[in-house]
Amino acid sequence: MALEPPYVSIKLVKRLASIHQVKDFQRSIELIKRVVPTANDDVLVASLESLETGENLGNWIQRWLDRASHFWIEPPLLDTSEFAVLANADAMREAGHRFENCLVTKVAFVALGRSLFLEYLAHPCIIELEHLDIGWAFHAIHEKSNLPVNPAITRQVLKKLNTAGIRIPARHFQASCYNRVAELANIFDLSRDDFGVGDEEDEFAHKLAFDVSYAA
Repeated sequence: MALEPPYVSIKLVKRLASIHQVKDFQRSIELIKRVVPTANDDVLVASLESLETGENLGNWIQRWLDRASHFWIEPPLLDTSEFAVLANADAMREAGHRFENCLVTKVAFVALGRSLFLEYLAHPCIIELEHLDIGWAFHAIHEKSNLPVNPAITRQVLKKLNTAGIRIPARHFQASCYNRVAELANIFDLSRDDFGVGDEEDEFAHKLAFDVSYAA
C-alpha cells in the first residue's frame, strides 16, 4: 500500500465514511509529512497497518502531529536574547514539563498552523500567539501552572511584542481603560478577558490609543 495518490487501500477505505474523508485523509498525510520529515511512505504504511481493528483513524493522525519535529509556519522575527520560540514538539514538551502546564496537548494546534508558543526569558513565562492571515497576534500569557503573570511584566512583554510587529488585541491596550467597566458590569469572556493586563494608567496603552485614533 504505497501512500501515493489516492493514498488509499481497501483496508483503509473501510475506515473512511465518505469521499470527503478520503480527501481529508490525503491532506492529513500531506501535513504529517510536512511536520515529520522522517515520515516517508514506508513508515506511514507500516504505522497504518499496525492499527488495531476499529481503532480511530483521527487518533492516529493526531499522534503523528504530536511528533512534529518541524513546524511549517514562519515564526515572527524576535530578539532571541529575550524570546525563545518553541519550534517543535520536543521543545514544547520540555517547556510544558518545566512550567507544569498543558503545552504537550497544544502541539497539534501548532502543527496545524494556528498557534505558536514562546518563552519569555527575562521573566520565564509562556506566551501564546495566534496566526493571522498576515502575521501574528498576542493571545495569552501564563506563568508556571498557568498562573497569571504580574501585570507589569505582562505590559513589558506586550510592548516588546508590539515593537516586533505582533498585533495586540484592543482589550490589552487602547481599550484597556474600559476593562474595569466590563468587570463591574459582569461583561466577561472567559476565553479572552484578563482584567490584570493593562489599565488606564499605562502610558503605552494611551500612546497606542492616540496613534489608533489619529490614524483613523
